[in-house]
Amino acid sequence: MNLGQKLGTEYPDTTAYLLQLDLETSQVTVNAYTADQMREANDHYLELEKENQGNSKVLVVLVAVDSINALRTAYPNYYLDSTAFIKALKEATQ
Repeated sequence: MNLGQKLGTEYPDTTAYLLQLDLETSQVTVNAYTADQMREANDHYLELEKENQGNSKVLVVLVAVDSINALRTAYPNYYLDSTAFIKALKEATQ
């Protein structure tokens, strides 16, 4: 999945993204939140962190940005094609 295209076309009013990367399955899950949903976003983030505590094969990050372009600038690795990102993470963690 090209995460950049997905975020740009499917979530136009979003100010925060909850990204979950499963290194075993190579699956990236994206949850998008508006400014009014930040409490929900934080609660979901904490829930996922607790569920995956001690599991180095699952990475969870909550990022808040003003625009898609800001997400690309602040977190370029999450904006690239996830195949290359997952490969690099697997190599780094082996």
